[in-house]
Amino acid sequence: MNSRSQALNKNQPAKPKPDVLFRRLGDDLVLFQLKRDRFYELNTTAARFWKLLAAGNDVDDPGRRMLDEFAVDPHQLMSETETILHMQRREGLLTPNE
Repeated sequence: MNSRSQALNKNQPAKPKPDVLFRRLGDDLVLFQLKRDRFYELNTTAARFWKLLAAGNDVDDPGRRMLDEFAVDPHQLMSETETILHMQRREGLLTPNE
């Protein structure tokens, strides 16, 4: 993990890095990270989380908004969004929103 992704904490506003392109493909979202030449396929939950971050929401907002949109247990959604955020940070897909 690089120092920039380590600096991104759970409560810090985040946004997709400029070198990450994304496009909807059916119900999924596909990300392409230019610098690392890597593809990621996101399921419906991860895709919605990504789109909300891309729209400028801080990292807590997507979970709150998604509770209104999905019929899911709040604890399950919180666990899933934390896993999604961890993966996106680990893969260097996010940058602090300054």
